[in-house]
Amino acid sequence: MVALGMAGKAGILTGAAALLQAAVILAAFGLGASTSHAFIVLSAWTALRTVGLAGLLLLSSRNQAFHWDLRSLLRQLSFALPLGAAAMVSLLGRQMDKIIVSSTVGPERYAVYANGSYDIPLISILTMSVMSVLIPAIVRAQAQGNMEEIRRMWHGAARRVATVFFPVFVFLFIAAEPFIVFLFSADYTESAQPFRVFLFLLPLRIAFYSGFLRALGRTGPIFITSAGGLVITSILAVVLVRFDWLGILGPAIAVVVSSIWAAFYAISVAIRTLRWSWRTYFPWSALASIMGIAILASLPSLFVGAFTSDLPPLPQLATMGIVYALAYAALGEWTGAARLREWGHAVMDVVRQR
Repeated sequence: MVALGMAGKAGILTGAAALLQAAVILAAFGLGASTSHAFIVLSAWTALRTVGLAGLLLLSSRNQAFHWDLRSLLRQLSFALPLGAAAMVSLLGRQMDKIIVSSTVGPERYAVYANGSYDIPLISILTMSVMSVLIPAIVRAQAQGNMEEIRRMWHGAARRVATVFFPVFVFLFIAAEPFIVFLFSADYTESAQPFRVFLFLLPLRIAFYSGFLRALGRTGPIFITSAGGLVITSILAVVLVRFDWLGILGPAIAVVVSSIWAAFYAISVAIRTLRWSWRTYFPWSALASIMGIAILASLPSLFVGAFTSDLPPLPQLATMGIVYALAYAALGEWTGAARLREWGHAVMDVVRQR
């Protein structure tokens, strides 16, 4: 739908589907369904949604002429099969660290690790929203041979997302304990340790490396990044979890290391494809400025966090968050590194699912 110029409708549809899925699950539990029955209901909803979306896709393309082209089909398969394989490998890769932890520690320690690997919903929403618009635009610019336009869009997307991801990374790092206690109760305070390790994945996500490669038509390397990441995570997690002084932090570090390798490899492929250089791949000075003010803004928030440590987690988080947001906004405007309008554009990308 985005490719057909219906980004607004696509956003509404995505949001409606998410709300309906939540309603289906809540209704199932509200009617007394067991966990097993709730999964059956969710599977039925997924099948219904798939049929409905397929019908909507056919309806939106009803004016398109149908023709059969074997060579076109083979090109599509050569593009899509590595993506499908990468998705399956990534599914295993995202669980491998948990599998290793669950096989080496008891249920209580595993629960501490699992809660520490909590993924902030905002992040995936913003990432998918930006890439849903960026990929078709990059495809069009590449077809026109306009490399400068690709660079402009890519730098703009990285800078805009960094204005959100970098301060979220820094704030959650300093406020990890009250954040985890607020989500999972004081019984899981220790989950803040692996949570802080996993937070280092956040700055990496401005690379959008798989989406960028998909836009460039290079899906083979996406599979390599997934497979390589799985191998690195598996080996490194098995090794690091055996160090007593690391404990459950070892597999978390393994995930971060494998993600750094995947980003490095994918960026290398993109650079060779576009004939860019590492120096011009990102707006490095702009990104460094954003990270700098994000770190500086944490200083008053750290002081407030220490002063409000006796408060319940929600008031402490709110107080620290307000102080941090004011400091970040003021520094961003004063230095010009992260102006409010840039941050507002990024927030609206989330709201509009674009």
